[in-house]
Order: sequence, then C-alpha cells, then structure tokens
Amino acid sequence: MAIKIYGTPPSAPARRAIAAAEEKGLDYEFVVVDMSTAQHKKQPFISINPFGQIPG
Repeated sequence: MAIKIYGTPPSAPARRAIAAAEEKGLDYEFVVVDMSTAQHKKQPFISINPFGQIPG
C-alpha cells in the first residue's frame, strides 16, 4: 500500500517529503492540492490535516 503525500509541486516541504520517501524506497502517491482555491482548507483535506497545512 502506497502512502499519500499531499502538496503542491513547487512546495519545498512537499519536495522534502518526496525525497525522503524515495530515499527510503517507499511507494508513494503524490496528490496535488490546489492552494489557489483554498482546497487545503476544505474537506476532505481538512480531515487529513486539521491545521490545513501542506504537505499533509
């Protein structure tokens, strides 16, 4: 089962999470969150990270 990394492609924290997953050889799925429409402050993302922060 792959882990899901939520974020935006240019986000440094998301890139760090991806780099860590790749270094450890983990299967992951990158899920793009559109911050321009405040998708990170709405459901279902807010149930994943109640603070609405990226990466989730």
